[in-house]
Formats: sequence, structure tokens, C-alpha cells
Amino acid sequence: MTKIYEGYEFEALKIRYQDQLELLRTLTRDDFRIFSGFLTLQLILGGWLAKTPIPGIWAKNGLLVINASFAILACVLLYRQYKRRLEVITIVRNISEAFGFNEKGVYLPDKSIDVVGPIRPWFSWYIIGIVIAFGGFCLILFGGLSATVP
Repeated sequence: MTKIYEGYEFEALKIRYQDQLELLRTLTRDDFRIFSGFLTLQLILGGWLAKTPIPGIWAKNGLLVINASFAILACVLLYRQYKRRLEVITIVRNISEAFGFNEKGVYLPDKSIDVVGPIRPWFSWYIIGIVIAFGGFCLILFGGLSATVP
């Protein structure tokens, strides 16, 4: 049986390469949206709590559980995005190798097109930001930090 891509290997790799790069852009955009959405929620809730203190431990615990759920959800989504990003980077590196981008002298004398370096994920920084924002929310909720309105 003839393979569908036979004779069109270059075009197939090129399409896959472009597709994976677009997926990386989408993952990056979605990571930022998840993180900024969570921070926006924290700022809105924190600002509201600073002006409107919540009496009663049950109401405070309820808000804490809801907010903790949002924090956990954001962390899980970002972690899954991070794992998918690693898969996509591996695919892009494999395609680059197939194109010969990693080999010296293929396209440029004594140089390769791609520089294979370490992967620098932002995942841990996003998690640090989520933890700090959640901690600030808890301080406002339980610490009695409130704005004095004249």
C-alpha cells in the first residue's frame, strides 16, 4: 500500500512544524489568560473584602474553599499546559532535526540554524504568583486587614 505522504515528506514536515509552532503560541496565550484571570479574581475579591469585612467563621471558610478551588483549578490547568508544552517542544525539535536545522554546515557554513538550549518553562513562576495571591486573599479574609472608609 502506498503511503499518502510518499513524495511529499518535506511538505508534510513543514505543515506539522507550522502547526506545532501555532500550538505553542496558543498554549502561551492560554497560560497568560489563566494566570491573569486568576489574579484579576484575587484583586476583585481582595478589594471587595477590604471594604466589606465578612463576619462569621462559616462565611469566611466558605469563601476560602471557593477561592482555594479556583487556585487549585488554575494550578492544574497550568500544569497540564506545561506538560503539553513539553510534548510540543519535543515534536518541534524532532522536526528541526529532520530538516537538518541542528546540523552545522547544512544551511550555513560552520553554523546550525537552530540552537538547542534548555527549556525555560514559566510554570513554576505562575504557581508562585498564584500562591502569593491566594496568601494575600487569606490575609485579608482572616487577618482583619480592611480599608478605613471616611
